[in-house]
Amino acid sequence: MQVRQSLNQYYYNPYVKNYGCAIPTAGNVPFCNNLNTYANGIYGATIRQSSSQLGYHHNIQREIAGLRWEHDFDDATTWRSQFTYDYLENRSATWMPVKIIGGTGGPVYMNGPTVGISASTDITRRAALFGFPTTSYLGFFYDNLKLTNPTYAWVPNVWSYGMPGGPTSKMDSYHSNISLRAREEIALRPDLTAVIGFSTNWNRVWGVNSVYNYSARGAVLTPTQVGIDNDYWNTAPEASLTWRYNPEWQLRARYAAGYGTPNFSYLTATVNGVGNNGTMKAQTNMGVDLGVDWTPTRDLTVGVTAFHEWFRNEIMQLTAPSLVFYWVNIPQSVHRGVEVSADWRPFDGAQLLLAYTYNNQQFTNFMDPLSATVYYNRSGKAIPNVAPHSLTARAGYDIPYGQFAGLGGYVEYIYKSDYALDNANLAWAPGYGLVNLNLHYSRDIAQSWLKRFDIFFDVKNVTDRTYVAGAAVMTDGLIGRTGIQQDAALLSTNTGASVIAGQPRAFIGGVKFKF
Repeated sequence: MQVRQSLNQYYYNPYVKNYGCAIPTAGNVPFCNNLNTYANGIYGATIRQSSSQLGYHHNIQREIAGLRWEHDFDDATTWRSQFTYDYLENRSATWMPVKIIGGTGGPVYMNGPTVGISASTDITRRAALFGFPTTSYLGFFYDNLKLTNPTYAWVPNVWSYGMPGGPTSKMDSYHSNISLRAREEIALRPDLTAVIGFSTNWNRVWGVNSVYNYSARGAVLTPTQVGIDNDYWNTAPEASLTWRYNPEWQLRARYAAGYGTPNFSYLTATVNGVGNNGTMKAQTNMGVDLGVDWTPTRDLTVGVTAFHEWFRNEIMQLTAPSLVFYWVNIPQSVHRGVEVSADWRPFDGAQLLLAYTYNNQQFTNFMDPLSATVYYNRSGKAIPNVAPHSLTARAGYDIPYGQFAGLGGYVEYIYKSDYALDNANLAWAPGYGLVNLNLHYSRDIAQSWLKRFDIFFDVKNVTDRTYVAGAAVMTDGLIGRTGIQQDAALLSTNTGASVIAGQPRAFIGGVKFKF
């Protein structure tokens, strides 16, 4: 299994297959992001290991079951209710974002269940209000997630599927929320529709994170524990107008607010490792967008939307020099850009799709702490890990009639431009373009217990392009004991970049049944 690496290591050895990385040596350090774990598998001195030596792997089992019930009181009123049970058993390698291995973050074996339940009920009614046709919606939602994840050090030189060693930590937490959502759609005129909506959410996060400590002789000491019990109350209104000027042109305007709450791991990790980060605030945003849709013929639709969003306390993950992940609130930032889409059906069964996004995200108020006393102003800098330009183009054909109706395929091109990896915008991940192919067959079956089946076969990354699939935010460190931040060359050697190479050429197939 591939592990995260520095930007230089990605360029030298993107899939960690060359330079003899399976056996760490002094000579292959620049090319292999090997991992440090305890030499005895429990505590004390550490030893450098490859992911192969540790048997680094993922093993995740998940079961989801749900019930859905719908009832029509009359032609205008529908009531829907749903309950879902979600069980996930995690027995996997991961990178623990707290100081546990030699005083830094490190590889651990995580297991234990995550159990979630969700329940919702909503009612939709179509009627007239003061003579205007309306569609009214009211929904109630409840979710609860219980996480129990003990972690263990890895025993070195085991290979194969690895062996967990001494316990390092245990996270017991709950995350629950109750939401109420309402929405009213009003046809003011045949060509003018207004929407007003409102949602409110109460969210509670509580639990205990324990990190186990050992003495120099291996005796178990009192664990370091952090308890959290936070609750957040958020609201989000929305309003929009859609005007159909004529059959060809439609104009849209919308205002909406949103929010996001920290989860338990965010609240128990600080720049110094395990700690109380419970002062984190909920992320909030409000934004406007303006759009126009042009439909010159029934076979062609083109849309353009401009958006601008103002964020307060945006939640962002940072990486400390000790490879510890922690989370902070960015006081102020903006997301703005343009989306362009086109859908052309030149003849029956054929479809050409195009979607382009320009996404400009910037800090507008953020002092980046590079040490306890040194802060750099990041106002005007691009937010890391956001590609300013992205494009998806797809050409496909599905046989519309006859014996082979439902058989089809498409070719797809996906492009992402280069993007910053650090808050100072000194190091950048390269852009890339991927080609994907798909073949599929879908068929409805009348008068049978099997209602429908779908078969597909995909070839992902046809040209076997090497690319950066993602990365954690790279740490902008200081040079020695000075207050001067590192340059791009030094940043590129920083494994805190946590670069992950994208999937090489892959063949994926599957089948889906509807009863």
